Amino acid sequence: MKKTLFILLLICPFIKMKAQVEYMHSFGAAIYTDITNYAWPGGTYHARLNFTELGDMALSVGARPAIGFYYNSNDYYGENYLGFDFPVTVDINGGMGTTSGDDDGVGFFAGAGVEYSLLVGLPGFFGPTGNAGIRASIFEQPLELRVGYMYDITGTEVGQLTVGLSRLLGF
Repeated sequence: MKKTLFILLLICPFIKMKAQVEYMHSFGAAIYTDITNYAWPGGTYHARLNFTELGDMALSVGARPAIGFYYNSNDYYGENYLGFDFPVTVDINGGMGTTSGDDDGVGFFAGAGVEYSLLVGLPGFFGPTGNAGIRASIFEQPLELRVGYMYDITGTEVGQLTVGLSRLLGF
């Protein structure tokens, strides 16, 4: 531990860092599925705080809550469920969308964290999650395409795959 801290202290003066907190956000839609049993569409809102900028990149912590609707057409009664998803991740961001003043044409992000998902009336599930995506200006609109996967540690599901498209705000 002391050796790691010493190395960081030696390296830090040579890294261009800016410790300015910046709020970034977006909204969009996503599909949540475990690939075999269910899929439900949802609306998402992504709020993140950039807490360290490293040159053209930024480290952020964010939450991407979602709400949606699941209809089970395989069930005799055609049951309906309200779905909630709440991932919290730490991400590395680069290029477009890294900061509000960033005018790069393309950007990316990747990160990891934890996620809780629930279809009301069914057991919820929780586990580690990872996500990655690209950001680009398409038809002069700043958009973000994201793919994420949550591994369920509760034993309720095998995991959950998420694919989403969002519109970045504040550009």
